[in-house]
Amino acid sequence: MLKKAIGSNSLESIRMQKRLTEIILSLVLMLSALDAFAASGGGRVKGFVFPDSDHKLIREQELLDADAEMLWQARNEIYVRKGYRFSNTKTKQFFENRKYYAKALDTIKLNTIEKRNVETIKRFENYLKVYPERAFEATYEVTESLSHADKSHAVRNCPEDTCHVIGHLHHTCVVNADIRMDRQGWVYVRSSTCGNAPGPADGYIAKKALSLVAG
Repeated sequence: MLKKAIGSNSLESIRMQKRLTEIILSLVLMLSALDAFAASGGGRVKGFVFPDSDHKLIREQELLDADAEMLWQARNEIYVRKGYRFSNTKTKQFFENRKYYAKALDTIKLNTIEKRNVETIKRFENYLKVYPERAFEATYEVTESLSHADKSHAVRNCPEDTCHVIGHLHHTCVVNADIRMDRQGWVYVRSSTCGNAPGPADGYIAKKALSLVAG
């Protein structure tokens, strides 16, 4: 009877040790995964120009000061994230030594956000091919409003009359606008001055309110 009890206790002890080993192994694996997640920036890939470009739209404002190389990398990293196998020599050499690049697929499918981001980046790349770098600004003077009751013009956060107003520019204010972000009837304000005072920037103003000075 005693031998039976001892044998039963030993068997239970082995089971507990086995279970404890499994728990410790699970914890080790979990910690390793968390370390890898943290090392990649919390799900982001280190070295990417836009780590979130697979699920977050790139704002044109974020590309205003990008050079050709940065735009090229930002566009191709969208394909890298999908595991696309590049045939272009430059692209292969640039990405293939990156640990995050698991090239495997000859065809991939981009989601809607990724497609939009590729189109936005390509538009800025095309401007760089046509115009010399940093020659994207034109200078305008704000003209007097057609309405005698209102001698100021709204700067909005997007190119529509219904968009949120972020400030106003008055007659004789000078506007530096980025031609890459012009929209039908709207100009993108990079900076503006009204006498010695800076005006609102980072928004759109109706082109009819402006008179081209240079650019």
